[in-house]
Amino acid sequence: MTQPKRLQNDPLASQEPREKARISKRIGRPRSTEVHRKILVAALAIANRFDYPDISIEKVAREAKVAKTTIYRWWKSKAELILEATSTHPLRIPDTGTLRGDLSSLLSQYANSHLQNAGRRVELGLWADLTRTHQDPQLQNIHRAYLLHEKAVVQEVLNQALLNGDLATPQDSDLALALIKGLPRHLRLVLGVGQAKISNDYLVDRILAGLRG
Repeated sequence: MTQPKRLQNDPLASQEPREKARISKRIGRPRSTEVHRKILVAALAIANRFDYPDISIEKVAREAKVAKTTIYRWWKSKAELILEATSTHPLRIPDTGTLRGDLSSLLSQYANSHLQNAGRRVELGLWADLTRTHQDPQLQNIHRAYLLHEKAVVQEVLNQALLNGDLATPQDSDLALALIKGLPRHLRLVLGVGQAKISNDYLVDRILAGLRG
């Protein structure tokens, strides 16, 4: 039987064309205007200097040297802006040749993401804000787009592990993603363990145990 090719550049290949196009619009290159880019850069700069409650559209506007109305043209809320600003580098499919190596790569990508670099209080505040505004359809769509992209990447890693013999049975991407994101997030946000103290080997061992049952 012909083995499916590993997806190198398109983790959304398994999505339906319309869905793929909609997601790619959000996770790929932002709207191609200099002002849009400046605002995202300014939002990241503010997120790196302030806790989430102290971040405001006014501060981002001053940092970007634009009017608040310009920001509101593209983003309806602080949560929407910070979510997009901290997600401008989509998750990439690793290709280390082993499931252990791929999991370690995914964990490293998350550990070095804009959101985690912004700090624990920004991450906590953003997710609390997203929970409070779950009725906002536009924000839901943005969040769903990133989640679908992450699931597609993780599913490709699992598929390759099955082909390589690193996994004996097919695994669900929802469970794998929950382990990959949830375990380090619980250590950081709930237990307050510093990112530097969270070993990738420790995390990978426990994720593998969860996947292999």
